[in-house]
Amino acid sequence: MRSNVIEGRAALLGLALLAGLLISSLLYSYNVARADDINPLAVEFSLPSSHHAVFGAPATGVQIYRCEAVNGSYAWQLRGIDARLLDSDGRSFARQTDVAEWVADDGSSINGQLSKSIDPARGSGLPDQLYAIDRTTAGVFVSVTDIVRDHVSGGLPPAKACDASAAATTVRVPFKADYVFFEAAS
Repeated sequence: MRSNVIEGRAALLGLALLAGLLISSLLYSYNVARADDINPLAVEFSLPSSHHAVFGAPATGVQIYRCEAVNGSYAWQLRGIDARLLDSDGRSFARQTDVAEWVADDGSSINGQLSKSIDPARGSGLPDQLYAIDRTTAGVFVSVTDIVRDHVSGGLPPAKACDASAAATTVRVPFKADYVFFEAAS
């Protein structure tokens, strides 16, 4: 009986080591930016000291806007995001598929909630944002607890008129940003 317990613990330890190696190999195979290569974040995005940056990735994509009736007038409404996250070799390894959803090429995914938004002083792009992650699956994103999107350029709602004649028009507006992925120390 005792030998079965020892064998069971050894098997669990072996699985834990294998999982750690798998995650490390995924991060290495994507060649994502190391945490110490990431540009400094805004002070407003201070996370608890137990959180640390795991990796960073630049992204390029589009904000998808639709002209819709809102409270008796018309306005451009954000209806989606389609952005590719790039590794340090410029290869895509994941996509942001919605406002708070990311899917990696390895099949892992994360979802979260926007927890803070900071309008840029420069007025040249979208707000910097902090997301709290509430669901993740195994893979490159397995340990991610928070994401910061910053250094954003472009992506603002269209400057062209949104009125009854443009109702239901969809416009894809290019943007670029940096994403920094954090994990909480265990």
